[in-house]
Amino acid sequence: MNSAVYVWGKYLAALLILLGLACLQVLSSIIADAIITWPTCPPLGAVSYLETWGWLSLLSLGFTAALPLFLTTVTRGQRAVSSVVVLLIWLIPLFLQTIPGFLVVWGASDTVQDPAARLVPPQNKLTPELARQLVQQIQSSLIPAHLTPVFLLNRAFFLGLAVLLILATGYSFQRQRRSH
Repeated sequence: MNSAVYVWGKYLAALLILLGLACLQVLSSIIADAIITWPTCPPLGAVSYLETWGWLSLLSLGFTAALPLFLTTVTRGQRAVSSVVVLLIWLIPLFLQTIPGFLVVWGASDTVQDPAARLVPPQNKLTPELARQLVQQIQSSLIPAHLTPVFLLNRAFFLGLAVLLILATGYSFQRQRRSH
């Protein structure tokens, strides 16, 4: 079997598994939003969840599938090494506040304030009318407010890194096959 076909097959299988898990996550969020409502807040609706899921979760899956495949191939099957590296990549940004926004895997940045956050009064007294305005504001501006140049650079960086990791995995796998 061709090395490239093998590597792409393993990558697509991992991507399919991650996509299935991500679909379950967004589906459970949509169902929970429809079932579990606050007395003063209407549900956000499926469209808000699908839009944010597409930008935040879906685009991260390419990198999330490529990195462990690359590390497992380079370390010749040492899954523990790839697991530790993956955990560190996802957890380090939680503890270090000085990481540039484009290097945060999930693309979330604490520097962007939602336009809807400006509607909430400081005493946190949410009236039904204010809650409706808040939900409408979130539905209309959630995605545009976060499509900053740093966020778009983040998405491009990790998609490009995923492609490079897949190519490097193919090269490493081919070298390992030749040496045996």
